[in-house]
Amino acid sequence: MTELDLPFDLHHNTEMFLPDFDKPPALTDSAYNCLDILVTARVGEKFEEQGATRASLFDQALMGPSLLCGLRGMRIDHSKIAQAKIEIEERARQGKEKFLALAGNDVKFGKGFKPSPAELARILYRDFKVKTRLGKTDNPSVATNILVEIRDDIKTPDAALPIVELALELSSLESDRMALEKPAGPDGRIHSSFMISAAVSARWGSRKDAFNEGMNLHSASDLIRKVFIPDPGKIMVALDQSQAESNLVAALSGSKWYLDAHKAGNVHVQSGKVFFPEYTDVMTKDWAKNTPFPSAPGKTFYDLAKSCQHAANYGQSTAGMAKHLHIPKADAQRIQANYFKKVPEIPRYHEWIANEIRTKRRLVTPFGRVRQFLGRTWEHSSVREAISYQPQSTVSDITKIFLWRLFTHLDPDSVQILMEHHDSVMFQVDEDKLETVMPLVHELSYIPFKVGSELIASKWEAKVGYSWSEI
Repeated sequence: MTELDLPFDLHHNTEMFLPDFDKPPALTDSAYNCLDILVTARVGEKFEEQGATRASLFDQALMGPSLLCGLRGMRIDHSKIAQAKIEIEERARQGKEKFLALAGNDVKFGKGFKPSPAELARILYRDFKVKTRLGKTDNPSVATNILVEIRDDIKTPDAALPIVELALELSSLESDRMALEKPAGPDGRIHSSFMISAAVSARWGSRKDAFNEGMNLHSASDLIRKVFIPDPGKIMVALDQSQAESNLVAALSGSKWYLDAHKAGNVHVQSGKVFFPEYTDVMTKDWAKNTPFPSAPGKTFYDLAKSCQHAANYGQSTAGMAKHLHIPKADAQRIQANYFKKVPEIPRYHEWIANEIRTKRRLVTPFGRVRQFLGRTWEHSSVREAISYQPQSTVSDITKIFLWRLFTHLDPDSVQILMEHHDSVMFQVDEDKLETVMPLVHELSYIPFKVGSELIASKWEAKVGYSWSEI
């Protein structure tokens, strides 16, 4: 017998698989079945050669912690739900007042917090001259994903942006209110279904459970998080990767200065000195966090250092940076020019990514996760999506490796994992065992790997508290 125990050579006898409609149907069916086997075998072999099957097997193994988190659920404090609802109502009232001040007092609101879809479409598309977006029924749409698209479009009129942001805020508050009204399970806990590799970046997704109860925990706001509490005698712990994506951009681009800036301490402060060289002598973390940026109301130098670093690392244009950060275009141009002069390796990395997806249509992360790009790979939006793929997917895999280690080594005796959240893991532990368990947790969180010749490992920040909002 040859490979797969078939009585023929898969490599040389493929012509026998072609259907011959002049022969009996049974033979034709057999030919199709053999062809199915051949194609599946060849695809599997190719994936094995490229290392893609390793990521797939890891994802399958993660079914264990995924199901455990969903079945375990999280305890809720019912008294805090009432308080959260009051706060949501007050924020919605303030948001409506701001909306009316911008759009006019004749705006009609729907049953929820935000204006009715027809009203919002009229305001955006007619009054504020926003480019009309159509939904699935070919009618003007203002669905949440459409509003995000409008907000992120650099061609959207500046006057319309506050309207869009308020509509998104009111929509989020409405989602929070509805989430608080979701029924808990029979055990009084909130349960969710966690979807493994739901996104193209291989991040997990979250939604209500199989019994139509619970909620999407990944989208829970701070207002929602305060109602989740640990079980009696336990305390909640969350470990978050600190500055992990920017550290990966440094390693992937090969920028020695940027890698050293991460090793030196707070990279946002180091980048702030590059963005704003005139403030180098006073640029400390405390100063940056407490000093307002002159041309960006409500933002500090630290806020701008974080946001501009992220925008430049992920290929955002200076026009987009200016629009989304609400700073003058001249400031955005100066900030980006200063940055890329210091880290010329990053724009070169962006060029390499663009060439890879244009010529090969695929990227591979440091952990061997393969993504095939099927869209218009020459478009700027595709390139920006590709630029973010390797750092975001790698950070997600680091989180999942840590989650797997907790699941196999410490759960349920020492810790009880509660959820994975892209770059963090949350669990609960007996309060009197916290000091004993945490050294073991930190040991498991050390996950070194190589990017080129550089050995890197994420730094984790641990937080503890008696509700999810405290951590």
